Amino acid sequence: MNCQVVKRKSTKLYPKQRLQTTVAYFLRFTCIALLLAWVLLALAQPLQARSLTDSGDGEFGQICVADSLVTSGLVNNENALRHYVIAVPNESVRLRLQRAYPEFTLRVFSDQIARNGQNLSFASAIQQQAVLAWWCDASVGAETDVSVAHEVIALSRPLQIEQALDFEFLAEHDRAITLRPSEIAAVQAAGILYVGLPDDSSPVSFRDRAGRPVGLDVDVIQLLSERVGFSYEWVDCGSWHQCVNALQNRDIDMLSFMTPTAERLNFSRFSVPYWDVAWATVSLDSNPVRANSFNGLRNRVVAVVESYSILEEIQEIDGMTLLLVENPEDGLAAVLNGVADVYLDSLPLLMNRVREQNLTGMVLNILRNEPGDFVSVGVHRDYAELVPLLDRAILSITPAERQAILEAWFDPEIERGVQREMIVRWALLFSTGVIVLVGFVLMRLVILRRKIQSQKLREDEIRYQAMHDSMTGLPNRAHILERIAAELTKHRENGNKLGLLFIDLDGFKAINDERGHDAGDELLIAVAKRLKNAVRESDLVARYGGDEFLVMLPDINATDQATVVAEKIVRRLGQKFRLESGPASIGASIGVAIFPDHGDTLDDLLSSADDAMYKVKEAGKHGVFMARPVIAEISDDSNAR
Repeated sequence: MNCQVVKRKSTKLYPKQRLQTTVAYFLRFTCIALLLAWVLLALAQPLQARSLTDSGDGEFGQICVADSLVTSGLVNNENALRHYVIAVPNESVRLRLQRAYPEFTLRVFSDQIARNGQNLSFASAIQQQAVLAWWCDASVGAETDVSVAHEVIALSRPLQIEQALDFEFLAEHDRAITLRPSEIAAVQAAGILYVGLPDDSSPVSFRDRAGRPVGLDVDVIQLLSERVGFSYEWVDCGSWHQCVNALQNRDIDMLSFMTPTAERLNFSRFSVPYWDVAWATVSLDSNPVRANSFNGLRNRVVAVVESYSILEEIQEIDGMTLLLVENPEDGLAAVLNGVADVYLDSLPLLMNRVREQNLTGMVLNILRNEPGDFVSVGVHRDYAELVPLLDRAILSITPAERQAILEAWFDPEIERGVQREMIVRWALLFSTGVIVLVGFVLMRLVILRRKIQSQKLREDEIRYQAMHDSMTGLPNRAHILERIAAELTKHRENGNKLGLLFIDLDGFKAINDERGHDAGDELLIAVAKRLKNAVRESDLVARYGGDEFLVMLPDINATDQATVVAEKIVRRLGQKFRLESGPASIGASIGVAIFPDHGDTLDDLLSSADDAMYKVKEAGKHGVFMARPVIAEISDDSNAR
């Protein structure tokens, strides 16, 4: 390649021109220095170690209310809002609003991956009138297109941006979940559950100097035990790989901080996710690796523990070399010895190890564009009956309780990092002085949005697998419980009835035992197809577990309508099934419960439908039984006295 050098003729500057040039350079240097100072101050703010104390007088928010509530006179001030569910866009808003208004009932509807299986975004919940009141502060108004007619109610109490946690509020209510007799019997039959305690898992779970189990997950398991009522003991199980094998061999009964995989589903069952843990890497300061996603680790040697669930995802990335290690210490040693470029692990585990071992020559990097590891409680399949109880207990954990546990074991500010609100603030600061910087920030946001869109298909698939039964393709237990809870809120507000069918297959066990599990699986898939074809598109069919199914019938006009659907299902399931192993005949015992006639809460409605199903069993199976109204049961109890 030939390069030409062109010499410029020197230009003589007169004194006045020299002064102008000097002043121009000085002004440019001053502006750049001021901008750099602002940038450093803004960057330092979120990473500073600051105490969560009251900050100023706070700000005032506002709540939007549907016109139907205002015109009817039901809501005309903030005091009337305590009778309704208020939608908020994220847990940060929920926590701030709950501290100022503890009497409000708040529900998070998020556009991000739903931790508990919800399928409505913030805007969708408002548009579909799943809620009639919602947070409409200017910070979310610009990004939420809401065409529902509404009025705005200004709040009178200040909302603190940073405030100490109110632990008295956390302990104000007894949050133990309600158990049916069969569920109480299952908990008692389980006896003492042995929970695995892996080595080197601080601050998630470990033993302190006195030998006592402590850590983030220890607090979570204790909370679940108090809600459900099960007894447990912590058992040392070795490395993470050894702990997973111990659960498979039933040397332990339960293991926290797990992610479902196809292999693990062969021997364990999983609760709904209870924690979203960010992924992070550490590398040497002399060879720093900074990436926002797994794809940013291409052409690198990445050390990772051999039993981590993330392997199923990252091993498909071209150009990445994986170095499988037995434990985190081996992974850190591989980086220190130059065998690997980075060690990949969850953020809290990495933070603690870097601090404990005083690894000052290492760089901690958070993969901000990757969805976190949605960890669950893994239970041996022999205790599968406990999973729905754990689900309900996890769903009952409040944002304040999560925040208290989080702050007790590691610095939440480092995990949160640079948030979206902070980026917007920086853009506003820079736009006053440097339009070019604003353009650069906007360009970066466009690039990030494209990356997020490219990941959405993969995220949707993960969400679908977490909330659907892998065999039948039907929604699973966690999915339908979340949907029923949402529909009960909607029906409680509009006064409509909702039907719930509890279906238990008659004769399935005999076919499964005599012809084998393949025939049983084929039969369950065929049953799922017939159930879906027997109901409306607006109805929801789900596999509750084993040979039990639930059918939710929203917005029914009369009680008889649910009975007609149930009888239709009995007739269809009573017809012969053509399996590869030959014809098969089964029946169905169906219990029917109606909201609000047979229960006003999710637990009461499930219990009524379950009891009605057992009435069919007692009467000879293969039939339909309508649950008794709550008023009638109270009357019978009074007469008995």
